[in-house]
Amino acid sequence: MKKTLAFLSLLILVGCGSGGDLGSSNPSTGGSSGNNSSSNLSTRLVPPAPPGAPGSITTRTVSPRLEDETIRPLGTPLVVSLRQGWNLFAMPFSPPTTLTVSQPTNILGFSQYNAATAQYVDLPFAASTFTTANPLSGYWLYASAPTTVTMDGVDQREVTLQTPLVVGWNLVGSPLSTDVPTSDLVYGSGTLPQAFATFRLWPGVLGFDGSNYMELGNPPTALRAGESQWIYAYQADTLSRLGTPVGARQISE
Repeated sequence: MKKTLAFLSLLILVGCGSGGDLGSSNPSTGGSSGNNSSSNLSTRLVPPAPPGAPGSITTRTVSPRLEDETIRPLGTPLVVSLRQGWNLFAMPFSPPTTLTVSQPTNILGFSQYNAATAQYVDLPFAASTFTTANPLSGYWLYASAPTTVTMDGVDQREVTLQTPLVVGWNLVGSPLSTDVPTSDLVYGSGTLPQAFATFRLWPGVLGFDGSNYMELGNPPTALRAGESQWIYAYQADTLSRLGTPVGARQISE
């Protein structure tokens, strides 16, 4: 087991180097990196690029994303600030009771990644899309200018949420409307940090800054509300967030 972990660690260092920036996602070309078939490690450890530019969009001037440093209290709407261009997005409510966009015409593309086929699937950005959606699903959302999305609903905190991860890249959404500690997530029979430590999952979970994929921590300690992230699985299994008993939640609040 020690030899296997050492070998995997060496492969990651060779493929990615020591920096947190794993290189440009080349969003202007779109498409997949071919991670399932390539034997080149540096290719396998860069996720698929965002989908191709919607419509006639040819330029992607990136504006810094506005970061909300405050913790959103339960019972208030979740507000997500989108940058111009592609954004990794997550919808924690299934279904949402409210989904409003500050400038609806700014939303020009919305896609979900099918890890089993390594293909993007275009979807309408509407409340009906999330009626039966899994809160652990991750999405790409394209805005032509900085835009605000406001959404509300009932967090499924008392329900065990699950999604299967395949070997390779998986686009996973944060399942609640507040940041989720990775210690609250389970992969197979162990916690997410244990899966990172034993390299069942690559600990370099990735987000997107508008032009490049960036490590969210190696390993990350939390998944941000309203966002999704790329997780690379070396072993297929089920990712879960176990439901919190109602009594325990009331005490913690």
